[in-house]
Amino acid sequence: MKLPVIQAIDDAMIRKRNPLEGFRNHYGVSQIGKSCKRASWYDFHWMTLKEYEARILRIFDRGHREEETFVRLLQDAGYSVLEVNPETGEQFKFFDNECPVIGGSVDGILLDLTDDQTFVGLELKTMKASKFRELKKKECYSAQPVHYAQMQGYMGLSQSTNWPMNAFLYLVVNKDDDSLYSELVPFDEATHKFNIDSARDVVRSNEPPERIASSEDWFECNWCDHKKMCHRGEAPNHQNCRSCEHSRPNLLDPAFWECITLNKQLSRAEQVMGCELYAARGV
Repeated sequence: MKLPVIQAIDDAMIRKRNPLEGFRNHYGVSQIGKSCKRASWYDFHWMTLKEYEARILRIFDRGHREEETFVRLLQDAGYSVLEVNPETGEQFKFFDNECPVIGGSVDGILLDLTDDQTFVGLELKTMKASKFRELKKKECYSAQPVHYAQMQGYMGLSQSTNWPMNAFLYLVVNKDDDSLYSELVPFDEATHKFNIDSARDVVRSNEPPERIASSEDWFECNWCDHKKMCHRGEAPNHQNCRSCEHSRPNLLDPAFWECITLNKQLSRAEQVMGCELYAARGV
């Protein structure tokens, strides 16, 4: 006899999730290696409220659960892993000195992975079998350039802190058979500089960068959350201060956004709410 259990689980996941949590205050380091800067600009300006089906939410949830498993496996193997910054009691967070609105958090820091006792960042990922096989064949730089850029970003931003990282442990699990892949990724200053300069251009721009392709049929555009707006000219699907023409980012403090019309620094709650003066930003 069939029971509505799966539907009930899916409905509960949708109810539990607040889609607004997808709106990040900052421009994430995970964005800096993405090839389409226009999509990253849309994300930063909260132009599209992203709704996900329950299956995708379960994939996200599994990724978070695997992080705890990875840390436990490393600790059981005798490695010293710091999941939180002892100075703050929170995740290790790193921000760009020039544009502090660019930043993010790392999964952890290893203290004793290398002989020279350098701080080694920890990047934990899950992958389906086909991507995992490609990674084993090509390594991170070629198979997962966005992940590579993300790690370079964290290493670059960490250099001026008390926790300078000169390498990252890239640890991946194959979701199909639990095989593991590990790679030590060294710091490449040139790659970091190129990516951080590009990220600064994105957050400083009042206009969206050029499209990555002229047609929405391009493979990267086909699955992009911003496709209807970018290629079809549709308005943002959520009215908020960031998607409003009257606003600008506060590049020095990710907690705030500036309303030019009201001459006011807006908190996150105010940004989400918007006001009656809303005018959709050009797409």
